[in-house]
Amino acid sequence: MTEYTIDTATADDFVEIWPQLRPVDREECGIFGYNSGADFAPLTSMCTDCLIARHNNGDPIAVFGRYNHRNMQVYWFLATPKINEYWRLVTRMGKAYINNTITDQLCARPVAFVWEGHKDSIRWAGLLGFRHRIGQLPGRGGRILILEKRR
Repeated sequence: MTEYTIDTATADDFVEIWPQLRPVDREECGIFGYNSGADFAPLTSMCTDCLIARHNNGDPIAVFGRYNHRNMQVYWFLATPKINEYWRLVTRMGKAYINNTITDQLCARPVAFVWEGHKDSIRWAGLLGFRHRIGQLPGRGGRILILEKRR
């Protein structure tokens, strides 16, 4: 039996999960200019997909999704400390999600924007196939790496 569910995330879900995110995830959000759940909540309206994974007891595990930016399809992921219990399952789910959605936008390059200081996120992006670094952006407190998934 699966110990978690995946549903469409709402703006209220972002406000709820914010204080439960790993500190490094909140720090990474700050580099992008998001400093609270209320700051982050509008992302739900700009995403192609915006999803939340919850343990069957209702506790949030992670929020993730994708959005279009210029000629790129940007995948993103933020987690609570519960991810440590479910990382294998969530990694399998993440690979399936990306593989099922990557063809939606054939002309868009599949990328992940990752803060250089979030080493776990960089490693996890690599497990999902985002290995080829195609550039970087300046951020508030560090560089943002642009990693591409080769098709």
